[in-house]
Amino acid sequence: MTQLRKITSRYYLQCLLSFCAFATVLSGCASSLEQNHTNSAATKCHEVRGAMDVGSGSTKIKVALVDICEVKILKVLAEDQAAIAFKENIDTSGNLSSKFMLEANEKIVALAQHAVQNGVPFSELAVVATQAAREAKNIDELKASLARKSIVFTVISQQEEAELGHQAAALVSQLKRNDFTSFDIGGGSFQLVNESGTVKMLGGQLASVSFKNHVLTAIQKRAPGQSPNPIRKSHASLAIQYAYEYSNRLAANAKGFEIKKTVVGIGGVFGSSIRNQLRLSSSEPVTTTALENEIPKLIQRTPKELDGPFADTESTNLLLVLGLMKGLGIKEVSVFKANLTDGVLVTSKYYRRFVN
Repeated sequence: MTQLRKITSRYYLQCLLSFCAFATVLSGCASSLEQNHTNSAATKCHEVRGAMDVGSGSTKIKVALVDICEVKILKVLAEDQAAIAFKENIDTSGNLSSKFMLEANEKIVALAQHAVQNGVPFSELAVVATQAAREAKNIDELKASLARKSIVFTVISQQEEAELGHQAAALVSQLKRNDFTSFDIGGGSFQLVNESGTVKMLGGQLASVSFKNHVLTAIQKRAPGQSPNPIRKSHASLAIQYAYEYSNRLAANAKGFEIKKTVVGIGGVFGSSIRNQLRLSSSEPVTTTALENEIPKLIQRTPKELDGPFADTESTNLLLVLGLMKGLGIKEVSVFKANLTDGVLVTSKYYRRFVN
């Protein structure tokens, strides 16, 4: 009898251990299935994309891992820019020279290599072109030349440019799209954008390159193609006044457009040029007071004291931003490092041709 009990107890214990092991296997399988389902969902939502912004003074590229379901950039894999002076190279007849287009072609292809190195072929790179491309009468020649290399770019309207910029500002600031006004100054145009159901824009063609050329030829009375640096105090005052009057007229004629309390600045003028010259930390805004305090010192720099591909526009950028901010009644701008490529990366219509 005692022996029977021992056998029964041993059998019961073995059954219990077997059941526990079986339950553990089932639990592990369920966990594995759940994990596989999660990974599968993430794989469907995650996509490596490349975007390029062919601007008036510089061309930028960004390659990133994008969550297309949540509409956000998860990780930037590569980014770069090159000084390609489209605006400066539009001649009096409105055309780009063959020599310049060859140089632009080579630089754009070189930038596009960042996409290829991260698994995005030329044919899947989303490329948009802005103000200078809108102005150049023979831009189709450059488009055709790049298309032969499988790089296709779209010349977008100023309204589309505004929408992409606002999307980029929302991404990097993490603000709701209707809680702020975005402010993007490029080489050939600027845009202020609000969104509240519809996207409204206040824009103009006074920007980094066009303003520098105005200072050089209309105020300093010098030949095009030179550096405007150093800038006299009297010339600086005239330049600020010109930008003030330009933006003030735009604001006065913009019915129904009201600049919000929070203004978010993006693009190279705010994110690089102004921030670096004023030595601002990542959390410090650009203010009219800071600009007024720094301009007298910074405009005295000679060409030898300024270097880099955008040296000629550094001092005039300070004058432009101060004039625009005053004319628009903006006292401070929160600055973020973002540009149109951020907006393009999360905008599916630029990638629809790659589906199927």
